[in-house]
Amino acid sequence: MNRTQKAAWFGLIVPCFPVAWFLSVGIITNSTLLMVVPIVLFLLIVPAVMIKSISKKQSPAEVISDERDNMIKAKAVMACFISVWVMHAFLISVMHLISNDKGMVEVDIMFPSSILIFIISIAVYSAAILLQYGKGVQSYE
Repeated sequence: MNRTQKAAWFGLIVPCFPVAWFLSVGIITNSTLLMVVPIVLFLLIVPAVMIKSISKKQSPAEVISDERDNMIKAKAVMACFISVWVMHAFLISVMHLISNDKGMVEVDIMFPSSILIFIISIAVYSAAILLQYGKGVQSYE
């Protein structure tokens, strides 16, 4: 498993925790502070852990990146970009439905929804990478 795959698994599994916390706490307590604290911790701690764990090489002969990895990453970025636009369109539709009679939306909804889009886009990027590696690509390890 190369470095790109490690990062993709990390990016697919780790975002599940703050999303699950956000949804469960939001449903149970409706407290903004309890919803935001794990997301802020996620944004501060996870990049440091990810850089530390992915930067380790299993062997000195391990290649950092090759042309195929770069092509897979470019396609994954395009999938992530498309998903962000689709999620924004969905978010705008939902906000239009929940707006009050003056056409205004609560400010408290904007930050959590933006963070949720960010976390989901990380998961989409990682899933696109893993799907491209698993799509009939032979491993030469």
